[in-house]
Amino acid sequence: MNNSMLKETLFLLKEMRSQQGNTEDCVIKRLNQTIQNLEALRGERFSEPEIMAIILQELGALFSELPEIQKQLEYLASL
Repeated sequence: MNNSMLKETLFLLKEMRSQQGNTEDCVIKRLNQTIQNLEALRGERFSEPEIMAIILQELGALFSELPEIQKQLEYLASL
């Protein structure tokens, strides 16, 4: 199964986490939790639509808690 969306999402989240040096611990903890949740999908047998739905749920939860992260992710994705 092609998990390009999962790989790209993980890459962007890890890149954001590495740039969070001067932010509060709660931001880094939340990013780490989202990354951990998504990395757990690698060993599972989900269909591509199921993986995409889970990714969207995780990102939705992340953005609702930390709306400023959405802007950073959009910027990184545009590079």
